[in-house]
Amino acid sequence: MNSRAYELHAGYALKLAIMQYFKGRLRWLNLGGIPGSDHGNQAGAGLAAFKRGWTNDVRTA
Repeated sequence: MNSRAYELHAGYALKLAIMQYFKGRLRWLNLGGIPGSDHGNQAGAGLAAFKRGWTNDVRTA
């Protein structure tokens, strides 16, 4: 994505469209893991924040 897409939070809109499309068709939507999450690493901090914005539930991928 470019800086304008980040500014508009386009990733959220894309994920929302995907969830709306699959609503009633899937039980779970696995967005995958976060790199370095087991080691306190900041490599996935932005991705972790993005994913926390969708739910307060945590599941092992």
